[in-house]
Amino acid sequence: MDSLLTHRKSSPGLTFYGLSVDSLTLFGFLFIPLALIIIFFVYPLLAIFFYSINDMRSLTDPTGSYGLANFEWVLNNKFFQLATRNTVIFVVASLLGQTVIGIFSALVLNKDNLPGRAFFRTVLLFAWIMPELIVASIFLMIFGNNISIVNHWLELLGLPRVGWLNDPNMALFTLILVNIWKGIPLNIIIYLTALQGVNTEYYEAATLDGASAWQQFWALTFPFLLPTIVTTLILGTIWTANVFFLPFVMTGGGPLDSTLLWSLAIYRTIFQNLQLSRGAAMSVVVYLVLLVIGLAYYRLLNKTTTDA
Repeated sequence: MDSLLTHRKSSPGLTFYGLSVDSLTLFGFLFIPLALIIIFFVYPLLAIFFYSINDMRSLTDPTGSYGLANFEWVLNNKFFQLATRNTVIFVVASLLGQTVIGIFSALVLNKDNLPGRAFFRTVLLFAWIMPELIVASIFLMIFGNNISIVNHWLELLGLPRVGWLNDPNMALFTLILVNIWKGIPLNIIIYLTALQGVNTEYYEAATLDGASAWQQFWALTFPFLLPTIVTTLILGTIWTANVFFLPFVMTGGGPLDSTLLWSLAIYRTIFQNLQLSRGAAMSVVVYLVLLVIGLAYYRLLNKTTTDA
């Protein structure tokens, strides 16, 4: 038996063009994710850059080169400028609400004596995985123009109806509320996971020194959560800036383009106005803006990690 094992170990393995089976298996595992990255990320990115500098009548019919003319059109277009303004307000307000509510809720759920803590975590998980299209459809019934559950309650209380989605001054605010609701569960789960890694002995020592709960939060909890907050903001900025179904289903960008976001501006330009090259240029501008913001977040993350 020993001689058989020795013979197997010493015998050369199968080879293919000088490569062993183990090496081929390793290359196979590396090739699959690399191929997926090239197909679903690198190629679309290069294609959108190509479309943005050409006069595209269709995906297969470039009729001439535009150079940077499409980008000049995008940057000087009031339509895109309005979408940029709305998107900035939408992203900043959404992230602010999700972060503040997420941290506060995580602090509450992190208490050991909280009854039903496991139940609340399960509910949060189900709320987070709900598709954006379903969320938009549900809140359209809640805040809709014709069938509005909220306005029905207001009328029962003797209060006037509110144009949640048909008033230009309220529509973007309503979308922000819905998007905050959609993003809160993930924020709570992330911050709750981070809080469970904090050593409770620090809080016990701070309590013995007479520090209040507010002082403990700023001296202990917040510095510990700061890298997690920055990481969450990186992901949240990218996701929120690319939100499509909420404004598309609930408002369509109206009224009076008050909820027109980057995603809807690109959609209208390409699919409604049939301006493929200009829509591609919009996409490139949005991509570069988010790339710069992501790099700034990354530098901040490295700084906070180093300081910690």
